[in-house]
Amino acid sequence: MNTLATIPPAQHVVNQANWLKDFTYHLNDSDESEDSDLFAPARYVVSMGNIYKGKNPSLDCNLLIKVSDRIKENMYDSISGRLDKDTGEYSIDANIHFNHQDLARKVAGDNVVYDLKS
Repeated sequence: MNTLATIPPAQHVVNQANWLKDFTYHLNDSDESEDSDLFAPARYVVSMGNIYKGKNPSLDCNLLIKVSDRIKENMYDSISGRLDKDTGEYSIDANIHFNHQDLARKVAGDNVVYDLKS
């Protein structure tokens, strides 16, 4: 029996965060949609909501609930975790993916747009 297949998505995210790993957990089967350019994977990622920011996510007793709630909102394409090696701060963000840079920048506002191909 493959135990990885039985771990709920929120628990998978928390497990990665507790190890302070850089990761992206895709919430959909793919980044493709019917209206995308020839079903090309979405290239531009915008963080639309911070779930956690701090030095040690394993001390946040409500982290699993926070991640679960974001997943249940069913409006994000991925959740990612990143360790800032300069500050030692770890952040977990809920993201939306876009095929077009101009649209990603409009939606992002002051947030950063990540280009997966660079």
